[in-house]
Amino acid sequence: MTEELLKSEIRGRIQRFRNRLSEYHLDGALIVEKTDLYYLSGTKQDGHLFISVENGPRLMVRRDFERAVSESPLDEILPMKGFSELPHLLWEGNQNSPRRMGLEMDILPAKRFLLYQKLFPDTELVDISGLI
Repeated sequence: MTEELLKSEIRGRIQRFRNRLSEYHLDGALIVEKTDLYYLSGTKQDGHLFISVENGPRLMVRRDFERAVSESPLDEILPMKGFSELPHLLWEGNQNSPRRMGLEMDILPAKRFLLYQKLFPDTELVDISGLI
């Protein structure tokens, strides 16, 4: 698949996913599962992909940042040292704090869910397992 074709395909996938999020009145979704990350970003690197209904997607990568940049056609890819940086990286550059944010709860360990609740205390976390 050529780079332009890949970029076009991923943009289409993200737009269709955004439309689904909007139908469920969500402000965005935080994607962490590797298959979903690959489907929506073009890379399986350890990280978080925030898909906002209003703004462009933002990929925050914990490991192998350079590889993620070379694999993914997304415009906004940021290095992330740890989970505590996640809220700051999401809101950086006019990303508003989501009121309702989707998570892949079918694969999310309880410990990670509790961490997200702590990191995003004012955000309602909603299951989006069937939306992708």
